[in-house]
Amino acid sequence: MSNTEPWLDAAWKAFRARVETDRVPHALLLAGPQGIGKGRLAGRIAASLLCLEPREDGQACGECRSCRLTASGAHPEWLRLQRREDKRFIIIEDLREFIRLIGLSCTISPRKVAIVDPADDMNRATANALLKTLEEPPGDTVIMLVCHDPSRLPATIRSRCQWLSVEAPTHEQVAAWLREHPPENEEGPVGFGEAELETALDAAGNQPMLAGVLLTQPDWLAGFDKVMKGLEVVLGEPAKAGACAEYLDGIPADLVWTWLSRGAARALKMTLGAQDTEWLGNHRERLDRACLARLQAAADRYQVVARRAAVRQDLLLRDWLLEWGRQRGHADAA
Repeated sequence: MSNTEPWLDAAWKAFRARVETDRVPHALLLAGPQGIGKGRLAGRIAASLLCLEPREDGQACGECRSCRLTASGAHPEWLRLQRREDKRFIIIEDLREFIRLIGLSCTISPRKVAIVDPADDMNRATANALLKTLEEPPGDTVIMLVCHDPSRLPATIRSRCQWLSVEAPTHEQVAAWLREHPPENEEGPVGFGEAELETALDAAGNQPMLAGVLLTQPDWLAGFDKVMKGLEVVLGEPAKAGACAEYLDGIPADLVWTWLSRGAARALKMTLGAQDTEWLGNHRERLDRACLARLQAAADRYQVVARRAAVRQDLLLRDWLLEWGRQRGHADAA
């Protein structure tokens, strides 16, 4: 299994250094920003650990029985725990089954690899239920927790893991990678120009996986400009908050909240003199730091809710936009 993402190389080499000195951890926390490929790195590590005849550089051979089962997704020693789409968190029943499977004897590979991705989706109850297994996994098992925000995990979980930090890629790295490995849709590789690439990187906050998805979905990518323009309009005319919410209808809710959070962060940087941009024009003087901080935090919360629960997104969005418009100079806006 090859690695095409150069920004993952440092973390991979750090893991290989542990393997070569016989320090393979029983619990590994892969920590780094969302959307940079930590799940792919976890898969690469898992394939390497399960391979029966790994290459000299530690990569899985791709040819042995274990690697063939890994490629087919049917390897009995490769376990994965994720949140169900209709649930807010990983449920305790799924965790218990995960732990039961960890306890079974190996049949093909010399060890078992169990991945929780993302571990952020565990609530306190499921995290506590994992503690004992995490501390003393049966046999030669390696448990990997893929995590976007380690602060959301209980300290008891963090303290039982060896950390493997995954650094965010640079703008240049992601742009070069997408040019060399263009995303694909049902018709094959997607063609795009430099302007589209730059817009996708801006909209994705330099997250390579999201940027690739946006390049395959032109309507979603166009939604980024709609959100940014909508914020500028509402800051000047708060009464248009409702119309703006309707204007943004049709864009996936999690993307809307992601972009609203980024807009609030960008505006906050502008109040601190750290963001040189023409965005918001003459309305900059109406920005309020405390309000922007609250709005960014709220957008981050709603982005999680958008993926996990059936709520009235239109009402949340309208109220958020009203608050955005009620910054300095519009305290009495309706």
